Amino acid sequence: MDLVFLVVALVGLIVLKGALANKERGFRKNRDRKKIQQVLDAARRNLESDQRQQSDLPSSGKKKSPPPLPPGSKTD
Repeated sequence: MDLVFLVVALVGLIVLKGALANKERGFRKNRDRKKIQQVLDAARRNLESDQRQQSDLPSSGKKKSPPPLPPGSKTD
């Protein structure tokens, strides 16, 4: 009789350990998924910021001419 209780207790512990390990894997997957999403969001924000900065810069092909000199000034 004692042997039956011992076997049942061991089987229960094994099942409990498996359930806890499964739950821990779920937590790790969820944490990893969130971390990957954060990295992707940060990369997207950086790309958008870089694109905005590039669009704010004057185009390299067009040079602005200097402002006209006031009348009566000397040019050397």
